[in-house]
Amino acid sequence: MSIDHIADCARKAGTIKVLHLVHSLNPGGVETHLLRMMQRIPRSRVAMDICCRVTRFGPLVDKFLATGAKIVSARWAHVPTTPWKVLQTGFVRRLTQILQKGEYDLLHVHIPFVSGLAAFAARRAGVPSVLTIHRSTFEPDSTFSRNWFVRSAYKFYLRQNLRISVRHAAHVAANSRAAMDRMVGPQAHGSRFSIMYSGIEHSEPASQAERADFRRSLGWEPDCPLVLNVGRFDEGKNQRGVVQIFRKVLENVPHARLVLVGDGPTRDSILQLIGQLGLTSQVRWLGTRGDVTTIMSRSDLLLFPSFTESLSAVVLEAGAAGLPIVTSRIPGMDEAVHDGISAFLHPVHDHPAMVSSVCRLLLDPALAAEVGRNGQRHVRNGFSSEAAEEQLVRLYQSLIPAPQTSGLRACG
Repeated sequence: MSIDHIADCARKAGTIKVLHLVHSLNPGGVETHLLRMMQRIPRSRVAMDICCRVTRFGPLVDKFLATGAKIVSARWAHVPTTPWKVLQTGFVRRLTQILQKGEYDLLHVHIPFVSGLAAFAARRAGVPSVLTIHRSTFEPDSTFSRNWFVRSAYKFYLRQNLRISVRHAAHVAANSRAAMDRMVGPQAHGSRFSIMYSGIEHSEPASQAERADFRRSLGWEPDCPLVLNVGRFDEGKNQRGVVQIFRKVLENVPHARLVLVGDGPTRDSILQLIGQLGLTSQVRWLGTRGDVTTIMSRSDLLLFPSFTESLSAVVLEAGAAGLPIVTSRIPGMDEAVHDGISAFLHPVHDHPAMVSSVCRLLLDPALAAEVGRNGQRHVRNGFSSEAAEEQLVRLYQSLIPAPQTSGLRACG
């Protein structure tokens, strides 16, 4: 046996194979965090692959493939799409096959709606499962049925899946204390439960020339104050509130401009509202972008009046970019920012208060700079990618027995 072959066997014996179960690879907080971790952690240390609930993986697929990851679908091809896609009878069987064929050591679940079924598949495959909770409410989003009975059935089903997965998972994590408290409750204590914050990369500041060029590219004056909103266009993200607040901001800061980044089911209605309010020349919609942090570095303020969050990656990224933030006073947000220090928090329906804070920050550059620096310090101290990487690797190592020397013999 050659020395190179022995070294390769030793590497394989010490590598943990993890399959992450997600819905798709569309841009979002979960997907962005996973991509960042997979880019940072060598596959020789933890080999992470992706299993999607759908067959159309999404626009981030190439970036995930670039990390060396394999991407598969858990959709059972012989069952037609239904409003209750999760009830496809082949889902558990398909996921079990993927886990066994790929010889995975762990299944890491990021979808609460199928978490119970996923835990069952992991048990059938003989591998431990990890559940991470990325939400703080059982309410479905606006793309789901508006029928009260259907929505109630969804919430009941989600609760049952979470209850099963929490009981059987080897470890349960949440991306905020608010998410753990609201979704799991008092039973979330002991070493089997943890808070795992998303890791955020440090952002480089933009030069004055870059900021001016960005504004010119949008057809605006090079020194206009720029308000930014980033997020999926959905009722829960409240882009309608963003537009309404910005309209009032213009009464005090008439040369301000608004940039909207994202896409989703409420896009058309929001664009229609912008036209109805006569804001077409003051607002730009950029769609889904892969350079959000760059756009943040060229903006002056993040306006984020979301109705519900667990721990917003957008808010953390804005903080890392030194962007002052005006956002909702909702569970989880007080973990992402410090009210009055790195951001200004207000009740989500208190538009006058948000208008006042936005105007104050836009008209007082010294205050905005101080708030931005505080935000950078807060993110650097509590949400670094380095800390998130080490916490994730330590968790995986704690759940997998240390490799034995017999692994070298088996490899030969």
